[in-house]
Amino acid sequence: MTSSDQTHTGRSNTHLGDIEVERLAARALRILVDRAEVSDAATPFAQLFALTDAYLDADSRARHDLLAGLLRRGVSPTQVVEEIVPATARYMGKLWVHDKLSFAEVTIGAARLQETVRAMTVRRPRKTHHDAAPRILLIVPRTEHHTLGIFVLAEQFRRRGCLVHVIVGSHPQEILDTIRAKRFDLIGISAGGRRSLAAVRDLIRVIRIGVPRNHTIVVGGAALALGLDVASVTGADFATCDVGDALDRAGIQLPLTQPRVTDS
Repeated sequence: MTSSDQTHTGRSNTHLGDIEVERLAARALRILVDRAEVSDAATPFAQLFALTDAYLDADSRARHDLLAGLLRRGVSPTQVVEEIVPATARYMGKLWVHDKLSFAEVTIGAARLQETVRAMTVRRPRKTHHDAAPRILLIVPRTEHHTLGIFVLAEQFRRRGCLVHVIVGSHPQEILDTIRAKRFDLIGISAGGRRSLAAVRDLIRVIRIGVPRNHTIVVGGAALALGLDVASVTGADFATCDVGDALDRAGIQLPLTQPRVTDS
């Protein structure tokens, strides 16, 4: 641990020896500008500690001031949503696994991160779409309690010009009604862990049986880190957490012509 890490005294100041977390911190948090009390030489982990503590702080001013400072100094809303928020959420999850944070703290932190996603997306320009824009349906099953990732993913699809519909915690019949009523080029379903896979498998079976049209279905989420063949286990066409990979594997071509601007 470097001296710059040691200067931070927050309760999240914990190295976990986790290669994945280290990679996320190094990649995503290079763009962060430290708060005033953190030196310019601070490592990505020191920045991650400061950000995590701000989201765990009961005083909302801590995170609001931090985010406002980032935006003033050139960090874009897209970087906040697609890089900073996921890295912070993943780190909080790892802290919980290592008994450094309670489940309640992680739940509260995740809810605050989701508030940030909503706030940052409001800052985006008016939505644009093309008549031929791919239509994406993203589903969080009723058994899944973590919704932050799906909203981050939705923004990544939208930024590529897709029209995205998100369903959270709905009954399978409601999901079927939505799929029957609209044309979707890709259906994505979130699986947060091993216990989610059975529910995802059942939902995919319901969709396959209940909708006459064939749809490409992809599974994503933390369950992909289990080392299992998630696609085979759930009956999905494939599994990935990468938006570009999902579009490529689904054979979806993004429109090349100028999108039409709408206020909707």
